[in-house]
Amino acid sequence: MEWTLWYLGTQLITSFNSHGLHKPGDTAIIGKPDNYREGELHTDITFGPKDSQHNFSFTFHQGTFYTITGPNGAGKTTLLKILSGELSPNCGEVTLADTAVHRIKSVDQLILLGEPVFYPELSVGEHLALLVPPQEDRYHAILNEWDLTSLAERSTFSLSSGERQRAFLATQLSDARPIVMLDEPERHLDSRWVKKLSSALKDLSRRGHLCIVATHSDILTSCSDETITL
Repeated sequence: MEWTLWYLGTQLITSFNSHGLHKPGDTAIIGKPDNYREGELHTDITFGPKDSQHNFSFTFHQGTFYTITGPNGAGKTTLLKILSGELSPNCGEVTLADTAVHRIKSVDQLILLGEPVFYPELSVGEHLALLVPPQEDRYHAILNEWDLTSLAERSTFSLSSGERQRAFLATQLSDARPIVMLDEPERHLDSRWVKKLSSALKDLSRRGHLCIVATHSDILTSCSDETITL
């Protein structure tokens, strides 16, 4: 299923405002949608530059894999940052279980993954060991699954860009939060590993996680449950 957001230029905003649509700077009063369920992500916001704003009202459901697509500059990264609470919308609010996401301090609930970030003194294997004990079979299964076994003792800064991306995704998805957001995770990956990532995200959603991915990848969008186009 594909959803397309309204693109609102200045004239359209004026026209819609005459019919009661909130404008930038207004305080939006958001009620619970009819399909409200505890733990889901509810949005009713306006975001973007004043001359090209998006109105976005949507409910992201648990156990679903969403992709957000659109050309460069369309607002994909901005939307993810608003959904995660890193940025504020022009007006409106994003809520999780009746709490505005910008007030949620615990990373146990949601996480936004962008460019790979590592501890400089730790190896690939040591990064994974922070989340999965090395004595567990799953530790070795994850290394093997992402073709990292031979790289486990290497510093992350000695890896190629593709290897770093695989190490980052393997580590972060091994202990995924209930809500996982990723900003163009296909970067530096060839089609084999984008398919692997798609499979991993699909598996997470089947286990009840909410996955939201901003992407240019047709592979990811074809595997997702729903696509939002900006």
